[in-house]
Amino acid sequence: MRIAACGVSDPGLVRSNNEDAYAFVDLTTGAIIDIDAAEKVIELGPRGGLLIVSDGMGGEKAGEVASAIVIEAMREHMTRPSSDQDVAAALCEAVTHANTRVIAAATEHGREGMGATVTAVLIHGGMAFTAEVGDSRAYLVRHGQLTPITKDQTYIQVLIDRGAVPIESLKKSSAKNVILQAIGKAPELIVAQRRIPLRRGDGILVCSDGLHGQVEDGEIRDVLLLTESFEEATSRLAVAANQRGGKDNVTVVLVAIDDETLPPVLPGEDAAASVEVIRQFTVGGPTG
Repeated sequence: MRIAACGVSDPGLVRSNNEDAYAFVDLTTGAIIDIDAAEKVIELGPRGGLLIVSDGMGGEKAGEVASAIVIEAMREHMTRPSSDQDVAAALCEAVTHANTRVIAAATEHGREGMGATVTAVLIHGGMAFTAEVGDSRAYLVRHGQLTPITKDQTYIQVLIDRGAVPIESLKKSSAKNVILQAIGKAPELIVAQRRIPLRRGDGILVCSDGLHGQVEDGEIRDVLLLTESFEEATSRLAVAANQRGGKDNVTVVLVAIDDETLPPVLPGEDAAASVEVIRQFTVGGPTG
């Protein structure tokens, strides 16, 4: 499969350091492809490619350490000699492996309490598989529409799902910053996962909450539609987050699926309806 990818990560205007991390891994070779601030065309091998965005937590250097461990632990796990294991199950195991590694590292002095979110997208065999812990997001970009393919694991999302109070009121609430689980915080995780059949010309956007917490989905979509290059799109989105105050680190990664072997989008095909839940995070346990 042939794809194009570009990413950018910015510390924002308030934080002194950047605790976000991201990587695109060629799972056939095990190499991390440099897509930082410049579009890269990648010919994926038979094992596909893995896009990871991790938002570190812990202050000073600890959050930065946690997100870096998540990236390396998942790369390490997913590039082991292949087996007959289902790729979605392997991706879930990679997240739990990263969780174990961060918990172990957090016992060192100065790293107590560190953790991270992770949203990963595995592109393999004409499909995309997600793995999600926390509130970094992935979106499907198809025919000018921006469709969320992950769901925030936050207290505010629970309130929204329950219809507790109007969404507009919740957006101003401090509850939006409360995540319900994170890598490195507990031995057991519920790794939410989804599966999406890819179509010719699809795009995938993965970002930390430094973007989606500051910039509305409609504005993100407009930037993607009105820019001609990945470099410009990722840069403009990071700038937009900073123009809203830049209160957090912001990471934005774009992938375009450029493969003529994939089926085209059918007339009237509903992108949201094509997202299949493998495992859903819910308070009290997984569903799927």
